[in-house]
Amino acid sequence: MRELWLILHFVGLGISLGAAVSILVLAGRAKGLSSEQLALFLKQVRVLTFVGPLGLLLLIVSGLLMLGPVWAAVKTNGLFHTKLTLVVILFFWIGFQHMSQARARKSGAAPKLPSTVTLLVGPTLSLVIIVLAVLVFK
Repeated sequence: MRELWLILHFVGLGISLGAAVSILVLAGRAKGLSSEQLALFLKQVRVLTFVGPLGLLLLIVSGLLMLGPVWAAVKTNGLFHTKLTLVVILFFWIGFQHMSQARARKSGAAPKLPSTVTLLVGPTLSLVIIVLAVLVFK
């Protein structure tokens, strides 16, 4: 059963990280679009903001299911606790981004691209989490 959860874990990782990197790359290509073009572009790309969190949810659920049998071995590992903390931070960061986007749409503000720094937070946190996972479970 562990192999199934590990496969689902990697699928979730691919989906969530792939969506984050795709948004980053597409946002870079959208610079210089007119306001009307940008609104249409953002409407089309918005689907990725739903796909990424679904991958993260799959990642978290499969990770928790894999954690049960090894909890005794990792519960005192500082790197593992750091990894879990970063997963929680990433989860709340994505939630905050969704709330900000919803608030902007509701207010009728002109669409705008997020800053590059904002777009880099998700992939950067994800890569740090991957490195920590490799170090914990080597």
